Amino acid sequence: MSAAAMLRIHTTDELGLVKVVEAPSYAQIDLSRVVQTWGEPSRAAAINCLSAEACSHIAVGRPGGVEVLQSSSGAVEGFVAAAGVDDRTPSGVCLLPSVADSLPSLLSCSRGGLMQLHAMSQEDGSSQCSFREELSWQSMASVECMAVHARDTATHIALACNGSELGIWDLQKQQRSYHAKGNKPNRIGLVDKPWNTAAAFLPGSDGQKVVLGTAYHKLRLYDVKSRRPALDIDFGEAKVTALAAQTNGMQVWAGSGMGKIECLDLRMNKLQGSLKGPGGAVKSLALHPELPIIASVGLDRFLRIHNLDSKALLCKLYLKQHLTAVAWGSMQHEAAEAEEGAADTVGYTAADVLKPHVLTDDAVEDAGRKRARPSSSKTAGSHKKGRSQRKKPKLPVQN
Repeated sequence: MSAAAMLRIHTTDELGLVKVVEAPSYAQIDLSRVVQTWGEPSRAAAINCLSAEACSHIAVGRPGGVEVLQSSSGAVEGFVAAAGVDDRTPSGVCLLPSVADSLPSLLSCSRGGLMQLHAMSQEDGSSQCSFREELSWQSMASVECMAVHARDTATHIALACNGSELGIWDLQKQQRSYHAKGNKPNRIGLVDKPWNTAAAFLPGSDGQKVVLGTAYHKLRLYDVKSRRPALDIDFGEAKVTALAAQTNGMQVWAGSGMGKIECLDLRMNKLQGSLKGPGGAVKSLALHPELPIIASVGLDRFLRIHNLDSKALLCKLYLKQHLTAVAWGSMQHEAAEAEEGAADTVGYTAADVLKPHVLTDDAVEDAGRKRARPSSSKTAGSHKKGRSQRKKPKLPVQN
């Protein structure tokens, strides 16, 4: 990553490539471009999940297991082979920060439901990481996706499965702490088979609230105080494929298999504020941790970045392959480098770029004087005369 770059995005695709997209600054986000491509194209090594929570490493899930890469250079630092008896394809990966060591811990879940926690270690002078299995247990079958809420005291894991209702697991106890109830029967006594496709914890709820998306185009809000959903609303006509919750815990962005991206406002319990652009199924959404922007990728092969406040499309980048996941990388906070890169191009410092421009009272008064320029009497009279002598169009006469 270049020193002047302030925004960084990682994307993955169905050919197993990891592409790094960079923008000079938030003000120049429309100048985003691909700066690095990691890996060799192969459908056998397709990537279906991504984790970039740790600043130093990223983890990608491939059919053979989980691969850990250096976030700056893309060098492969380690590989954890898939385990288990059933489907071994990873359905979710997460890099958990470690308190004792600078290297993160790797949490993974296979489609067959095997949960594993590996501790990463690296010897002095070595470029490769070694993995030591600390925890391993069987959870639920047919896992579609995994959501993680990590805290110092406890780590909760929500699993969305095909054939089972929502389950929340405690990492330290390796036990299921919550299991949702099935839907109530309809008027003729039939109950839909559970098919959950996306999950996200609500920030600020301490892992007690989860938003769930289903293949039956439903969005549901679960609270651990009750086994039934507290909110159940329709979302378009296709299955929910991606969820991303804002840091305030009041808005959740959802993507569907028909290219629909819309915001679920939990204060009013309704959908509002859709984003335009996607021409195919949305596979992944990523909210920036500091700026009001969201990145989305899907089967139309485009990376799109929208503004959350104005809903405007800020950037659209064609990446050639069907994209499967997106995540924001670390930002450069060095003041000298950021000021140099931003001031040379747009004339602002890094702090000015990231905050909205506010006009002072003197600036507003000066702008008002410039608008209210007095016009000469000759100009006003000619304008009035021209308007009075303007010919009116003749209307057609019906006989």
